[in-house]
This record gives sequence, C-alpha cells and structure tokens, in this order.
Amino acid sequence: MKSRVRSSRVRSWRARSSRVCSWRVGCRVAAALLALGICGAAEAQDAAPPATRSADQGRSAPRLPNEFDPHLRLPAAQIAAATPIRFLTEDDYPPFQITGPDGNLTGFNIDLARALCGELAHQCTIQPRRWDTLLDALASRAGDAIIAGMRPTPEILARADVTYPYLKTPGRFVARRDVELKPSPQALSGHTVAVASGTAHEAFIKAFFPGAAPRSLSSAGAVFDALARGEADIAFVDGPSAASWLNSANGNCCAFAGEPYFESRFFGEGMIIAVRKGDDAMRRVLNQALQRLSQNGRLGDIYLKYFPVGFY
Repeated sequence: MKSRVRSSRVRSWRARSSRVCSWRVGCRVAAALLALGICGAAEAQDAAPPATRSADQGRSAPRLPNEFDPHLRLPAAQIAAATPIRFLTEDDYPPFQITGPDGNLTGFNIDLARALCGELAHQCTIQPRRWDTLLDALASRAGDAIIAGMRPTPEILARADVTYPYLKTPGRFVARRDVELKPSPQALSGHTVAVASGTAHEAFIKAFFPGAAPRSLSSAGAVFDALARGEADIAFVDGPSAASWLNSANGNCCAFAGEPYFESRFFGEGMIIAVRKGDDAMRRVLNQALQRLSQNGRLGDIYLKYFPVGFY
C-alpha cells in the first residue's frame, strides 16, 4: 500500500496541471460563472497586478481560505432529510483525496465532504471512482455531487452546475533557502525560473516576468527534483503541490518566496463541487453549508490539517 501511495503522489504532481483551468479559456470561464451568479467578492484578490502586490503578506500568521463575502445572503433551500447525499470523488489526488494505508478514503476534500454533512445534519456517503467517469456517474444519478478538486472549466460547466469556489489554488514561487531572492519582474530579470512545461505557470512567467528565463521541465515533480538537487534556484508552481512538497523531507531545502498569485485567467476560479444540471436545491444547500464552514472556521481547520505549510 505504501508504494501505491508514493506512486500516486508522483502521478498527481504530473496530472495536476491538466486540472487547473487553462489561462487561454479564463475569460470564457469567468463569463459562464457570472451567468450562473456564482462569482463572489473573492474577485478582489485578483484585481492587483502581480508587480504591485505585497511580498510580505501573511508572514505573521497563516492566511486561511475564505472565499465568501460575509455580506452575501444566499437563498434558502432544503433537501429531503431521509435521502443521504451521495458524494462522488476519486482516490488519486493527494492530499485532496487518496486511499490511505488502511484502505479508507482520506484527504482535504474527504474531510470537507464529511464536514458539510455534519453542518447540514445530513447522512452522506462518499464513493470513489475514476476521474474520467465522475461526470457520467453524476449524470446517470449514481451520485448527487462531485467533490474531487474540480475547477469550473467550460467543459464541466457544460455538463454540471457548480457551487461557489471553496478553495483557490494560486501560483507560488519556491526558492532554495540559500538563495536570497524576492521575486519581482525586476529581481528575476536574467534569472532562470524552473516551471512545468505547457502549464499556466509557464505562461504566467512569460507574460508577467519577461526578463526571466523559464526552464521548462516535464512535470511539477521534475521541478521539485531540480530544486532539491540544486539544479534550480527558484521555481514557479501550483501552490498546493508546492505546499505538500515543502512539508515533506525533500522540501527542507526550500521555502515559499514572495506572495501568492490568484489571477483567474491563469489559475482558474478555484475548486468547486459539481451537481447535476438543474439541481438547484442541492447546489444551494451545499453553498449554504460551505459559507457556514468558511465563517465558523471549520474550513480553515481542514486547510491547516493538510497544509501546515500554507500556500496562501
């Protein structure tokens, strides 16, 4: 089982970039979200250009996910109490969801699903399936909601309705501890930045750090390996992947550098829960529960459990 978990983590680093919303379709996603009425006040995080954002935010205390406008009033909704909510997920995306050594599902999204059930005082089940079968299973009524780290891409929005985003996944710089370098377009001019080839992170560096020289590697795992071996001084990667790696023994060499970048054109609108098209009651009750978990601190507790090295 341990070897399965290790190989799963390697595969997840390579696959993660394909799950992050493509920067090329960001405007289409934003338009679709506005049409669904699910874009909240969290857009303010994206407004500042990269070069003007504070490089020291969140140093004194960990920043926690809070994507809900405290003044947002959601419409009342309810679902039949007698019928359990059947969550669909997968088990190959650590630390968000994975089968643990004891054979049980664990991870951020698994704990979040259980917290949602507790907040709603509702019975729930969580069923693992292959990633490529989740939307079909939802459409065929094999489940009621998907909680698997999905982002609201145009393809997903065409097949499902979605909740508000509950966790944004920013891009982050990671640097070796023996290198004093605060990332900015000026400071990185002439420096090599390791990135995973073909990802939004590579595109972001080319767009906003034109003086830097991207070193494109095959995957995020290859980027982390290059940092650990001292073959790269700094990299730009997916925040959650970086936080998980920094919390491992291999990540002792390095630390986050600078601030998180939330620009939705590149890094998407955040993780959502998908429900069947037209199932407004399910979408609304899940939104209400997500908002309460954000406000009462439970969402932050789950975040710190799986990301003690926070990526916010």
